[in-house]
Amino acid sequence: MASLLVLASSSLGIGHSLLAVELRELNHDLATLLNLLLVVDLGLVNNVLDVLALLSCQCRRCSLAAKTKQALKAIMLSLIQEIDRENVPKRERLEEILVEVGMNDSSSCNEEIESLEQEIGDHASKKWTASP
Repeated sequence: MASLLVLASSSLGIGHSLLAVELRELNHDLATLLNLLLVVDLGLVNNVLDVLALLSCQCRRCSLAAKTKQALKAIMLSLIQEIDRENVPKRERLEEILVEVGMNDSSSCNEEIESLEQEIGDHASKKWTASP
């Protein structure tokens, strides 16, 4: 369930960022509840205890992934603002960011550019073919 929340929140896109934030908050609340819940005192069978332990681990993992993603997003926005102000970022900073997002060489960079071009083309064609 927790991984479903993260999957849904990560695939929603920029336009639905408020919903994504709400899903992350619900995921965090569920993780907190599972940490505070005294499941041993509830007298549940071992299978249910195992499922609750697994769910708790998934929620914590998803929270860490969301925080990492938010931090990377903040770094990228900062970099874009720097470029908008016509400040050239240092080469080392650009290299760190590219490594962080998984673009370690020219082929991975080309793949990302092609993927983005395809995504933009698909979005534009949907926009123009959508009926009012």
